[in-house]
Amino acid sequence: MTTPRPRLNHARLIITRPDNTPLLSANRQNRTPPPAWSRLVKRWRTKAAKDWRAAYGRQRLNTPVEIMAYQLLPPFYPGVALDGDNIYPTVKAVTDGLVDAGALPDDTDEYIHARVFLAASATKDKHGGLYIAAHPA
Repeated sequence: MTTPRPRLNHARLIITRPDNTPLLSANRQNRTPPPAWSRLVKRWRTKAAKDWRAAYGRQRLNTPVEIMAYQLLPPFYPGVALDGDNIYPTVKAVTDGLVDAGALPDDTDEYIHARVFLAASATKDKHGGLYIAAHPA
């Protein structure tokens, strides 16, 4: 008999930009060729899975959850507006990474009841990134 994975009610994770990969912006998606966009998405997805495993190992989140995503921009980050809705593509890639890491069984509405997107500027980290907070729905 296998031991069940530990379950978490709350989790917080800061995912810094992978290899200077830009935040995926809804405004930028239409201007980026599809092969290049796919590479950017894969970098964020892979980084999210790696960061989850480094912070929480094989632990899973109790579902359903609400995910709050904060866009962390360094001061004077050119070309990206402080608009929380713009970060949806990054959040989607990160959520897929959490599924890849085993934190969530899937990214459907059955397991994620709400996603909240917020923007925050003037971070101490000059690279920026994404802060994810998951809590029970």
